Amino acid sequence: MDNPTSSSGRFSRRWLGYAVLALFAIISLGPIWIAAKTALSDSRTLFSGASSLLPQDPTLFNFERVMGLVNPSDPRLEQTSFGKVDFYRALMNSVIFTLLAVVPQIVCSAMAAYAFARLRFPGRRLIFFLFLCATMIPGVVLFIPNFILIKDLGWLNTFQGMAAPYALMTPFAVFFLRQMFLSTPRELEESARIDGAKLLFDLFPRCPTDPSLGTGDADDFVRVERLE
Repeated sequence: MDNPTSSSGRFSRRWLGYAVLALFAIISLGPIWIAAKTALSDSRTLFSGASSLLPQDPTLFNFERVMGLVNPSDPRLEQTSFGKVDFYRALMNSVIFTLLAVVPQIVCSAMAAYAFARLRFPGRRLIFFLFLCATMIPGVVLFIPNFILIKDLGWLNTFQGMAAPYALMTPFAVFFLRQMFLSTPRELEESARIDGAKLLFDLFPRCPTDPSLGTGDADDFVRVERLE
């Protein structure tokens, strides 16, 4: 029989672990709640009620203004510090920019990762080491060189100029997808070749790449939106 004291101790440790996880969850959700509180607050009470956890005089005016549902003659517009917001145009620009940057990046990174994981060629380890070294270069260091390059190409204020520096591949995506290919059993590729699959494009549908590619898409999407 189990010792009642040990059972009680395991029960206490379990609930203590749940309490710690709940505390970290609350801390993680704090910034999201602050953003929601700010969005629901009136501009007149935004700073006076900054110490309150709940919005004072909650209103949906901010959402209505962003969605373009506010009458231009509404006097509350004079209290805002922003001009007209074209939400749908901004949303469409974000979608186009994200697709132009993320889709080519995932495709190119997956092909490079497959080459590093499966193909054997001279200098493979050295080239991959240089890829990993590139992760140590801060992104801000590349802003000015990328700007000069895009300016010389005549792509300023264009979608291709925004997406070009990020559309090919990133070291992290190549590293992440390479680890996925290394964890995929070679037997799957060998059986696919027996079925008539070619080297690369026919093997992708037969490999369990969906979770890793989905994770890579999500990571690239977050980084691209942060840059935007």
